Amino acid sequence: MTRITSLAFALAALSLSAGGAQAADPYASSSSYGSYGTSSGFDWSGPYAGAVLGYGWGDSNIADSDGFLAGLTVGHNWQSGPLVFGLEGDLAYTGVGHSSIVDSFDVDWLGTARGRVGYAFDRFMVFGTGGFAWTRANYRFAAFEEGNNHFGWSLGFGAEAALTQQLSAKIDYLHNNFEAESYLTRSLDPTTNTLRFGLNYQF
Repeated sequence: MTRITSLAFALAALSLSAGGAQAADPYASSSSYGSYGTSSGFDWSGPYAGAVLGYGWGDSNIADSDGFLAGLTVGHNWQSGPLVFGLEGDLAYTGVGHSSIVDSFDVDWLGTARGRVGYAFDRFMVFGTGGFAWTRANYRFAAFEEGNNHFGWSLGFGAEAALTQQLSAKIDYLHNNFEAESYLTRSLDPTTNTLRFGLNYQF
């Protein structure tokens, strides 16, 4: 099963969980935060913070790399009708990389600052996202080691479901592309793909 197929199944499961949460709490569709909500629909407006866990994979001109990641997220949404506009930033510590007897390359930190545009079906929302990406990477060759910052861009999509008035669950996919930097005797330009699951708390 490919990673994209896995994402499709996860989005479907997230949609079903949103429906179940709404059925279990039929009076929770009127949100207590934000200024765009109505008495008959959930309001996504307002600031939020949360945590993400996920898996990343990519390459760095040396070899394929992969590993797990964990991090924190902050953001803010503004809703107008079914359209939801937002800003989101995150920072994650990752184990994405590769290692061999001769050398290794590790994506130690990964951060993004992105805009989001979503379409809400009451308590369930799908969205696209894009913006700025940064990573701190480390390359080792034999006994020599060097670290660098890489800057680039991020594009992706995902879905989010409101489980309660304040708590929501999300899944997203991001593709991050970074500019090349010099390491010892070679130039490396890593790319990463991340599949992340998260929980957000709306204030």
